[in-house]
Amino acid sequence: MIKAFNSPFYPDVLVSTSVLQEGVDLHYHCSEIIHYGIAWTQGDNEQRVGRVDRMFGKLNTQLKENPNATLPIHYPYLKNTIDQDQVARFIVRKHYSEKLLDQLKNIQFSNEINFKERISEEEWGKYLNVPGKATMEHDPFPVDYSTDFSGILLPSLNISKPNDVDAFLAPLWNTIQERFGHEFVLFKKEILKQVIKKLFAVKHIRENQRHQPIIGEIGYSEPGLYFLKKPVYFIRLSTPFARRFQAISDINKLGIIQDIYNNNPLLKICWNREVKGFFRFYVCIDLPLFMSKDNNYNISQKELITAFETLIEFSDDLELKLYGTKVDIKNEEVIEGADTIWEKVQHGELSSDRGQNLEKGWKKSASNQYIYKEKELYTEPYEEIYQFNHKQIFLRKK
Repeated sequence: MIKAFNSPFYPDVLVSTSVLQEGVDLHYHCSEIIHYGIAWTQGDNEQRVGRVDRMFGKLNTQLKENPNATLPIHYPYLKNTIDQDQVARFIVRKHYSEKLLDQLKNIQFSNEINFKERISEEEWGKYLNVPGKATMEHDPFPVDYSTDFSGILLPSLNISKPNDVDAFLAPLWNTIQERFGHEFVLFKKEILKQVIKKLFAVKHIRENQRHQPIIGEIGYSEPGLYFLKKPVYFIRLSTPFARRFQAISDINKLGIIQDIYNNNPLLKICWNREVKGFFRFYVCIDLPLFMSKDNNYNISQKELITAFETLIEFSDDLELKLYGTKVDIKNEEVIEGADTIWEKVQHGELSSDRGQNLEKGWKKSASNQYIYKEKELYTEPYEEIYQFNHKQIFLRKK
C-alpha cells in the first residue's frame, strides 16, 4: 500500500494510525496532511509531518514552479466539544515549545489535565501559520538547485497528473503498437484504480499458432537503481507458463533453460505463492523508466521490442518442453478488461537504438542486447530463488 501511495497513481489518500509515524517516506507524491487524531507530544507531531515534509518530495517540485507554495497541514475538530479543547491545548503548547527550542531551553509541561483551563479560539488560532498578508514573500535563504545540490542526483521524472503519465508513456505505446498492431490493447480506466497497476496487454499469437499472452504493469521501486540512487518507475512484462508446482522441479531437473536463461539476464522465472491460477508461476522482465539529463528515454525501440520477443520466445519454448503441444494458455483465459485500442499520438519518440560503452565489471550478453553485472552467491533451493525473483525488481537469482 505504501509503494502504491508513493506513486502518482491510486490511492490518492492514505489513512494511518501512529504505526507510520516514524521511519517511512511518504513525500514523493503527497502534498497535504490532515491530523485526524492529535499526537501525544509535540515531537510525535513533528515526526508525522516529517513523513511528507522532506527533501526531494512533492513540495520541492511545487516550490520550483511557485516559490510561495506551501504544505497544507490541517487539525480538524468538533466545535464546542472536548475535541476542540484538546486541539487548543496542543497548538498552544506546540507554539511555546518551539519558542523554548529556539532559545535552547528545556521544555517542561505538566502531565496533569487541567479541566478548568479555558483557551479561547481566538487565542490559540493566532498560533496557526495561516498564509496571509504577513506571509514572507521572499525567502531570505533561497535554495539554488544548481549549486546547493551539486553532485546529488535529483528525481528527473516528475509525474503529477494523469495527462502527464499518458504523455510520458505515449512513445512506448507507439513502439509496441507498431510491432504488435491490434494485439496491443489497454486496460479500462477502472482497472487502473486497483493496487496492481495493469496498463496494457498483448494478445499475441505466434507463427506456430500458439498463444502467448503478456500483461504490462507499472510499478514503483523505492530502492530504485543503484547508479541513480533514487526511486524509479518500472514496467513489468509478465507471461504465465505453468499452474502446478511440478513444473518448477521439472525445469531444473531437465536443465532445459540454462543457455537461453544465462544469455538473457533480464528474464526471471518467478513463483508468487500468494495467488492461484495462471500467474502463480510466470516469466517476467522488469524495465526501468526514467529520462536522462538530455530528456531522452533510458530505453530504445530496439531494446523494448527485444524484451518482448525474448520473453515470448523463451516462455513458449519452455511451455512446449514442459508439456508438449497439449498445453497452450490462451489469451482469453488470462486477459480480461483490456480491449481499448491505442490511437497513435505524436508526443516524443524512443531512439531507434543506443550505444553500449561497457564500464569495468559489466558484461555483455551473447546476443549483444544486454549489459549486466553478476555476483557470486551460494546455491539456494529453486523454490526460494523463484520467490526471490517475484519480489525483487531489477534483480534475479538463477
